[in-house]
Order: sequence, then structure tokens, then C-alpha cells
Amino acid sequence: MAILNFNQKAEQEDDNQRDKEKADGGKSPKYVVKCTDIFSSTMEGFEDCAPCDWVKTGGSRTAVFDSSGVINGDATITGKDPIIRMDYGPWGPVLQEYMYTGKSLEQISIYRLTDVQSKKIKIQELNYSTCLIKTYDQEADKILFSFCFVTLEDLQIAIDQNGRKLGQNGMQFDFTTLEVKNSK
Repeated sequence: MAILNFNQKAEQEDDNQRDKEKADGGKSPKYVVKCTDIFSSTMEGFEDCAPCDWVKTGGSRTAVFDSSGVINGDATITGKDPIIRMDYGPWGPVLQEYMYTGKSLEQISIYRLTDVQSKKIKIQELNYSTCLIKTYDQEADKILFSFCFVTLEDLQIAIDQNGRKLGQNGMQFDFTTLEVKNSK
């Protein structure tokens, strides 16, 4: 008797779509990941980063409706563990070592890039501090890993058509204090 996974086709389609989501028609990675002394590349300006196929991150808050129909968010806030898919490289064994030893990483940063006049420009910066690698999976030459974190910062960086920075807008959240701050 065969066991069917009805989500498998959808998951494969999602992976195929994510693989196609590269900046400027596939000329450069859309995402890169940075963590001191782990990742590296030959990308100008991002030599301390490694390209990612895709990144999935987010959060959630539990919400309830009261008897009058008003929606209220309670104090339960959950940061979803970011998941990163990338090529296997010299960082593979290092990530596994951090996972198996339970040693935390001071910071993991994820940058979303775009191409402007053949230059890679950062348009989003996600910074996670006090991180712990929770999962590590390898399928052929691709790896997936996830991590939990204590604080996060999400910066949106506005640029003009020439790639010049116009400004930025962002937020920071700390799970130990449950405080949100603006970051500029």
C-alpha cells in the first residue's frame, strides 16, 4: 500500500518558484546570509555572505474575539524560526557543529538584494541576535537550516533608480522584554 503525500507536488512547485526568484532575472541572488566567520562568497561588497535560494521568516500573535465581536490580540507572540535554503558549501559542517553542540551565534543577518546598473544593492536587512541553529537538512547539493533567536530587526531600505540610498524604515523586537522599537 502506497502512502501519498498530497502536499509534495505543492512543495515542489514552491521550491521551483523560489529557485526562480532571483534579482533581475537570475543575474544575482535575491538573498544572502551573513554570520561572522561562517559564510563567504566572491560577490563584491558581500564577501562575508553566502547566496541563498530562498528565505522564509515571520511571526504570529494569538487573537480572540470577545462577545461583542471585537478582536483582541493577547500577549502570546511567536517568532517563527527563519528557514534558509542554499547551496551546500564549507559552511555546511560548521552549521551542523553549532546545531549539535547547542552553541549560540551572536548574530545572523539576511539581506535582500536587487541589481541596479550591474551592482548588487541591499534593499532589506533582517538582523537576528542570540541565535541557535535548530534544524539542518541536506538534499543533494542543497541545505536547509532553521534557527531561533532572541531579538530581530527588520530594516527596509529605500533606494532611487540609480541605487542611491534615500532612507530606511524599520522595527526591532525583543522576545525577552516584548518591546517593539522603531529603527531608522
